[in-house]
Parts: sequence; C-alpha cells; structure tokens
Amino acid sequence: MAIWNFKFTNSFTSDIINPIIYLTETFYSASFGNTFPVYFLLVVFREKEELFMLLSTYQKVIALFEGGNGYRNASELKDSKITTVQIKELVNKGIVEHVSHGFYWLIDKENGKPENYKFIEACMVNPRSVICADSACYYHGLIDKEPEVLSVATLKTDRSRMQLNFPVCRHYYSNLAFEQDMETVKTPYGVIRVYGVERSVCDCIRFRDDIGGGMLDLIITNFLERNGNQMDRLLAYADAMRVGKIVRIKLNQIEE
Repeated sequence: MAIWNFKFTNSFTSDIINPIIYLTETFYSASFGNTFPVYFLLVVFREKEELFMLLSTYQKVIALFEGGNGYRNASELKDSKITTVQIKELVNKGIVEHVSHGFYWLIDKENGKPENYKFIEACMVNPRSVICADSACYYHGLIDKEPEVLSVATLKTDRSRMQLNFPVCRHYYSNLAFEQDMETVKTPYGVIRVYGVERSVCDCIRFRDDIGGGMLDLIITNFLERNGNQMDRLLAYADAMRVGKIVRIKLNQIEE
C-alpha cells in the first residue's frame, strides 16, 4: 500500500498530517510513482517534530486502543513501549483523552463515547465502586434525564481517588450493606456495577438532601407507576437498610 493511501481519522491528524501527505504525494508522485520514499515523509516530520509523532508509533497506539475497545490504562500502554512523553503528547494533541489517573480513551469524533460512559469510567477507575441512588434510577429508566452529578457507592474504608472529567458524589457504606442487591452488567467497553431498582429508590430517599425534593418526588412517582406491584420488596429493602420509617412516610403509607 502506498504511504499516502493511509489516512488518519482523528481531527488533529486529519487537519495537519493528511494535508502534508497529500501535498507531498502531489509534488513527488510524478518523480517517484508508487515507490514514494517513506524517508522523505519522516524528514518532513522531523522538521515539525514538536507537532508530530512518528507514523509507526501512531499506528501502534491506534491498534492498541482499538484492541481494548477504546480504553486503555497506563500500565498497558507502557507494556507496549508507549512512553510517558508519548502518552502526554497524545493527550495534548487531542488524540487521546485522559479519563482519570492512569486511564485513557481514544477520542472518536465520529461516534463519540459509548452509552453510559460515565458509569463505565467510574467503575473502571475504582473497581469496587457501584452506581447508586438517582444515577442508578436513571440507568433503570425511572427518570429520563441523566443527573448532572454521578452518584457512586463505595465502602467507608475505600479512599481510592475518583477524579473524573465529570462531577461525582460518593456515598459511603458499611460492609454489611454495600453488596446487597448489586448487579454486574458486562458491556463491550467495561463492567458496570449498579444497584437494583428497589434499593436505588431507598437510597434516593436516604440521600434526599443531596438529590433534591423535586427529583425524589419524580423518582417515587415513576416507581409507583411502573413497579407498584413490588411494594413489599421495596419496603423489605427499606427495613434492611434501616430507613423503613422514612420510606413509608415518603410513600404516604404512614403519617410523619
């Protein structure tokens, strides 16, 4: 394959590298034909080395990320001989996004990120975290609009960093309550851990000050319309989580 038949799809390389390949092809194809020397293109790259990575390195990085469905961690990159300097350059040039400490995403301008990417990234960055409360209710379809702040459950003893590119509210649980009614969902991009519907409604009532009254009322209304026949299950979770009284008050089953 002639070198100019390879075209980059990333916006940075499409805007800068591909035009250079095109101009070089136009100027030199008459003289060299299909035997256009790769070393000439590398000379062009060296003259602009502050802007470009070598073509072979770029291709290796792209293949590595695509093999991981778009996500890779720093250890995987370094094991593949991608240096810290090269990773930083990829981020600076808009080719790769720094998702969180040690985690990266290959930017895809055409298709964007996967559905529920915030859930995937939170569970990837902290493999012990669980999507909870209003965010879990959104995942289960009780609300149509995704909350601006992602609600995540972690153990009280878990102090792992969760600095992501979107706001996160952490709720801390004891060992006894943490794994109760947790579902694990496998996606092509990673695992999502999320609490079930009934537990998530109870969590919303428990964290009502963080979630807000309007959102809580909407969640309860939608749950009763869709899952009203599972009231006993909801109350059982509420009692197990020691919020039975406040849940019954919110569901108008007892007076405050």
